[in-house]
Amino acid sequence: FSLSESARLSQRSIFCRDLTFLCLFRTENLFLLLGMQRFFVSRVAFGGCRTLARSVTTSVPHFEVEKKFQITKQQEDQLRQTAKLISEKQFTDRYFDNKGLSLSTKDMWLRSRQAVWELKVPLTVMNHNDANNVDHYKELSNESEIAEALGFKLTGRAFEQDLGSQGYTEFASITTHRTKYLKDDITVDVDLVTYNSPNSSSSSSHPSTDNTYRIAEAELVVTSNEERALAEARLISFLKSNGFSCQTIRGKVLEYIYRYRPLHYEALEASGLLGNKLGKPSS
Repeated sequence: FSLSESARLSQRSIFCRDLTFLCLFRTENLFLLLGMQRFFVSRVAFGGCRTLARSVTTSVPHFEVEKKFQITKQQEDQLRQTAKLISEKQFTDRYFDNKGLSLSTKDMWLRSRQAVWELKVPLTVMNHNDANNVDHYKELSNESEIAEALGFKLTGRAFEQDLGSQGYTEFASITTHRTKYLKDDITVDVDLVTYNSPNSSSSSSHPSTDNTYRIAEAELVVTSNEERALAEARLISFLKSNGFSCQTIRGKVLEYIYRYRPLHYEALEASGLLGNKLGKPSS
């Protein structure tokens, strides 16, 4: 190599080193896995690439600790003044279960969002005597992991076809307009929900001419069981200090089932799920 070529190569090497150094410090949740040439990137690392991050094989646990709460338009306006606005977006979720409702009666929620699949698996059975119930979930977004959790193997066909062959069909389609905020390192999602073509074939004991629902959720993501209890306490403290009610409410899927699928709702009540999640049978 000539002297000038050698200098250019040296400069390029220094640039790559410095860029790597910068990425390691600016990426909030980059974990190096010992003995493996793989890495895990959290939802923060690449902005909206939440599913890609969770599809990478990793030994690092990933837990969502979340608390749903009611929020008025006035309260959101106040939140907007003190929190950082992260994003606004709209998406449609399709939820699936089988005829025996073996997922939802166990607080497991299988959905497709923009052709990406996710299965929420509960980590705790909540104490129905605790008015501040906080949800703890592990999320699976790798199709092979979801199939394993549901007890079948992929065939190479479209994932929805594999699900159909196992008896899983869509029971709800829900469109959400979500505004995401960040305050005190806690993510707050404010959702205006629209229930699409609700199934009214079976008479509902809770008829409603309004097919919308307004709900919010505060969330922390942790990587160990030890952090979960601390995260739960932080969420409750956050809601109280910001003037939000900690009263347990129905999430958007439970609200859909409550309004439009009375037999499904009865099955959830009979399974004990509603008592655990809501504290008492909800009317």
